[in-house]
Amino acid sequence: MVLLLLLLTRAWALLPECPAAACASLGYDICASFDGFQVYFNTANCTESLHCSLYSTLHWVQLRTEAGDDEGTLPCQATAFTPAEALYSATEVTCGQRDKQQTLSEGAYPKVCASSMDCALSNGEFSNCACGLDGKAYCEAAWGSQVMEGFWEECNNSTNLIDSDRYQYWREYLRAYVLTASKPPCASGLFDELQYLAGLNDTAGWLGLALTLLLA
Repeated sequence: MVLLLLLLTRAWALLPECPAAACASLGYDICASFDGFQVYFNTANCTESLHCSLYSTLHWVQLRTEAGDDEGTLPCQATAFTPAEALYSATEVTCGQRDKQQTLSEGAYPKVCASSMDCALSNGEFSNCACGLDGKAYCEAAWGSQVMEGFWEECNNSTNLIDSDRYQYWREYLRAYVLTASKPPCASGLFDELQYLAGLNDTAGWLGLALTLLLA
Protein backbone atom coordinates (compact mmCIF):
# COMPACT_ATOMS: atom_id res chain seq x y z
CA MET A 1 0.00 0.00 0.00
CA VAL A 2 2.80 2.44 0.89
CA LEU A 3 4.63 1.73 -2.38
CA LEU A 4 1.43 2.05 -4.43
CA LEU A 5 0.57 5.45 -2.94
CA LEU A 6 4.10 6.72 -3.49
CA LEU A 7 4.02 5.59 -7.13
CA LEU A 8 0.64 7.24 -7.75
CA THR A 9 1.80 10.49 -6.16
CA ARG A 10 5.10 10.48 -8.06
CA ALA A 11 3.38 9.78 -11.41
CA TRP A 12 1.22 12.90 -10.97
CA ALA A 13 4.16 14.96 -9.73
CA LEU A 14 6.24 14.22 -12.82
CA LEU A 15 3.65 15.04 -15.49
CA PRO A 16 5.24 17.25 -18.21
CA GLU A 17 2.45 19.80 -17.68
CA CYS A 18 0.35 20.30 -14.58
CA PRO A 19 -3.42 20.06 -15.01
CA ALA A 20 -5.42 22.62 -13.04
CA ALA A 21 -8.19 21.54 -10.67
CA ALA A 22 -11.22 23.68 -9.88
CA CYS A 23 -14.44 23.16 -7.95
CA ALA A 24 -17.70 22.54 -9.82
CA SER A 25 -21.17 21.13 -9.20
CA LEU A 26 -21.04 17.72 -10.91
CA GLY A 27 -24.13 16.04 -9.47
CA TYR A 28 -24.46 13.14 -7.07
CA ASP A 29 -21.76 10.56 -6.35
CA ILE A 30 -19.15 11.92 -8.74
CA CYS A 31 -15.59 12.58 -7.60
CA ALA A 32 -14.23 14.48 -10.55
CA SER A 33 -14.51 15.20 -14.24
CA PHE A 34 -11.91 15.91 -16.89
CA ASP A 35 -12.42 18.32 -19.77
CA GLY A 36 -9.46 19.11 -21.96
CA PHE A 37 -6.67 20.02 -19.56
CA GLN A 38 -9.03 21.15 -16.81
CA VAL A 39 -9.89 18.93 -13.86
CA TYR A 40 -13.05 19.56 -11.83
CA PHE A 41 -13.57 18.34 -8.27
CA ASN A 42 -17.16 17.97 -7.14
CA THR A 43 -18.49 20.48 -4.63
CA ALA A 44 -20.89 17.77 -3.40
CA ASN A 45 -19.41 15.01 -1.27
CA CYS A 46 -20.18 11.36 -1.93
CA THR A 47 -23.22 9.85 -0.26
CA GLU A 48 -22.72 7.56 2.74
CA SER A 49 -20.63 4.42 2.09
CA LEU A 50 -19.08 5.88 -1.09
CA HIS A 51 -15.68 7.54 -1.29
CA CYS A 52 -13.26 9.65 -3.31
CA SER A 53 -9.50 9.10 -3.15
CA LEU A 54 -7.30 12.03 -4.12
CA TYR A 55 -4.40 9.83 -5.20
CA SER A 56 -6.66 7.56 -7.25
CA THR A 57 -8.28 10.58 -8.88
CA LEU A 58 -4.89 12.04 -9.82
CA HIS A 59 -3.85 8.66 -11.24
CA TRP A 60 -7.07 8.58 -13.29
CA VAL A 61 -6.34 12.07 -14.67
CA GLN A 62 -2.79 11.02 -15.49
CA LEU A 63 -3.96 7.96 -17.44
CA ARG A 64 -6.53 9.99 -19.39
CA THR A 65 -3.92 12.62 -20.19
CA GLU A 66 -1.44 10.02 -21.43
CA ALA A 67 -4.17 8.36 -23.53
CA GLY A 68 -5.06 11.67 -25.16
CA ASP A 69 -8.65 11.62 -23.90
CA ASP A 70 -10.47 14.96 -23.91
CA GLU A 71 -13.11 14.30 -21.25
CA GLY A 72 -14.39 11.85 -18.70
CA THR A 73 -16.15 11.45 -15.37
CA LEU A 74 -14.96 9.52 -12.31
CA PRO A 75 -17.73 8.22 -10.02
CA CYS A 76 -17.46 7.80 -6.27
CA GLN A 77 -16.04 4.44 -5.24
CA ALA A 78 -17.19 1.79 -2.80
CA THR A 79 -13.64 1.25 -1.51
CA ALA A 80 -12.40 3.68 1.10
CA PHE A 81 -8.90 5.11 1.20
CA THR A 82 -6.61 2.89 3.24
CA PRO A 83 -3.85 4.88 4.97
CA ALA A 84 -0.27 3.78 4.76
CA GLU A 85 0.63 1.34 7.48
CA ALA A 86 2.53 2.78 10.42
CA LEU A 87 6.26 2.28 10.03
CA TYR A 88 6.66 1.59 13.72
CA SER A 89 4.64 -0.48 16.18
CA ALA A 90 6.23 1.30 19.15
CA THR A 91 4.39 4.11 20.91
CA GLU A 92 7.31 6.49 20.37
CA VAL A 93 9.61 7.16 17.43
CA THR A 94 13.12 8.62 17.44
CA CYS A 95 13.15 12.04 15.80
CA GLY A 96 16.71 11.92 14.54
CA GLN A 97 18.93 14.92 13.91
CA ARG A 98 17.65 17.85 11.88
CA ASP A 99 19.57 19.08 8.86
CA LYS A 100 18.67 22.77 8.85
CA GLN A 101 20.42 23.15 5.50
CA GLN A 102 17.77 20.88 3.95
CA THR A 103 15.67 23.87 2.96
CA LEU A 104 15.43 26.30 0.05
CA SER A 105 18.53 28.39 -0.60
CA GLU A 106 16.33 31.05 -2.23
CA GLY A 107 12.66 31.86 -1.79
CA ALA A 108 10.14 30.38 0.60
CA TYR A 109 7.60 27.54 0.66
CA PRO A 110 5.35 27.05 -1.19
CA LYS A 111 7.69 27.95 -4.06
CA VAL A 112 6.55 27.75 -7.69
CA CYS A 113 9.10 26.03 -9.93
CA ALA A 114 9.70 25.06 -13.55
CA SER A 115 12.20 22.29 -12.78
CA SER A 116 14.20 20.89 -9.89
CA MET A 117 16.88 23.46 -10.69
CA ASP A 118 14.56 26.03 -9.11
CA CYS A 119 14.49 23.95 -5.93
CA ALA A 120 18.11 24.26 -4.81
CA LEU A 121 18.64 23.55 -1.12
CA SER A 122 21.15 25.18 1.18
CA ASN A 123 23.03 21.86 1.51
CA GLY A 124 23.74 21.77 -2.24
CA GLU A 125 21.04 19.25 -3.10
CA PHE A 126 17.84 19.78 -5.11
CA SER A 127 14.30 18.78 -4.24
CA ASN A 128 11.74 17.65 -6.80
CA CYS A 129 9.56 20.11 -8.68
CA ALA A 130 6.10 18.52 -8.43
CA CYS A 131 2.67 19.29 -9.84
CA GLY A 132 0.22 20.89 -7.47
CA LEU A 133 -3.53 21.02 -7.98
CA ASP A 134 -3.76 24.56 -9.38
CA GLY A 135 -1.92 24.08 -12.67
CA LYS A 136 1.42 25.10 -11.16
CA ALA A 137 4.40 23.08 -9.97
CA TYR A 138 5.99 23.55 -6.56
CA CYS A 139 9.20 22.54 -4.81
CA GLU A 140 8.69 19.55 -2.55
CA ALA A 141 9.70 20.06 1.06
CA ALA A 142 12.13 17.93 3.08
CA TRP A 143 12.19 16.86 6.72
CA GLY A 144 14.69 19.56 7.67
CA SER A 145 12.82 22.44 6.00
CA GLN A 146 10.76 25.23 7.57
CA VAL A 147 7.64 23.34 6.43
CA MET A 148 8.39 20.79 9.17
CA GLU A 149 9.11 23.34 11.91
CA GLY A 150 6.16 22.04 13.92
CA PHE A 151 7.57 18.50 13.84
CA TRP A 152 10.92 19.62 15.20
CA GLU A 153 9.25 21.74 17.87
CA GLU A 154 7.44 18.63 19.07
CA CYS A 155 10.76 16.76 19.02
CA ASN A 156 12.54 19.44 21.04
CA ASN A 157 12.90 17.48 24.25
CA SER A 158 15.61 15.66 26.15
CA THR A 159 14.55 12.23 24.86
CA ASN A 160 14.54 13.06 21.13
CA LEU A 161 11.32 11.05 20.84
CA ILE A 162 7.88 11.79 19.40
CA ASP A 163 4.62 9.85 19.80
CA SER A 164 4.10 7.45 16.90
CA ASP A 165 0.72 8.96 15.98
CA ARG A 166 2.33 12.38 15.73
CA TYR A 167 5.11 10.95 13.56
CA GLN A 168 2.50 9.40 11.28
CA TYR A 169 0.72 12.75 11.00
CA TRP A 170 3.88 14.63 10.04
CA ARG A 171 4.95 11.93 7.58
CA GLU A 172 1.60 12.13 5.78
CA TYR A 173 1.62 15.93 5.98
CA LEU A 174 5.03 16.11 4.31
CA ARG A 175 4.09 13.63 1.58
CA ALA A 176 0.94 15.60 0.70
CA TYR A 177 2.43 19.07 1.22
CA VAL A 178 2.44 20.27 -2.41
CA LEU A 179 -1.12 19.00 -2.94
CA THR A 180 -2.55 20.51 0.25
CA ALA A 181 -0.78 23.81 -0.37
CA SER A 182 -2.43 24.14 -3.80
CA LYS A 183 -5.81 22.42 -3.34
CA PRO A 184 -9.12 24.09 -4.26
CA PRO A 185 -11.55 24.66 -1.35
CA CYS A 186 -13.87 21.74 -2.13
CA ALA A 187 -11.06 19.15 -1.92
CA SER A 188 -10.90 19.06 1.88
CA GLY A 189 -14.35 17.56 2.35
CA LEU A 190 -14.33 15.44 -0.81
CA PHE A 191 -11.22 13.31 -0.56
CA ASP A 192 -10.56 10.63 2.05
CA GLU A 193 -6.84 11.39 2.29
CA LEU A 194 -7.36 15.03 3.25
CA GLN A 195 -10.04 14.12 5.78
CA TYR A 196 -7.73 11.45 7.19
CA LEU A 197 -4.87 13.93 7.50
CA ALA A 198 -7.05 16.50 9.23
CA GLY A 199 -8.42 13.78 11.51
CA LEU A 200 -4.93 12.64 12.51
CA ASN A 201 -4.11 16.19 13.47
CA ASP A 202 -7.31 16.74 15.45
CA THR A 203 -7.12 13.39 17.23
CA ALA A 204 -3.56 14.05 18.35
CA GLY A 205 -4.61 17.41 19.75
CA TRP A 206 -2.09 19.52 17.85
CA LEU A 207 -3.97 22.52 16.46
CA GLY A 208 -1.29 24.94 15.31
CA LEU A 209 -2.76 27.95 13.56
CA ALA A 210 -0.73 27.62 10.36
CA LEU A 211 -1.74 23.98 9.79
CA THR A 212 -5.33 24.64 10.74
CA LEU A 213 -5.53 27.32 8.05
CA LEU A 214 -3.84 25.07 5.50
CA LEU A 215 -6.11 22.10 6.07
CA ALA A 216 -9.35 24.06 6.47
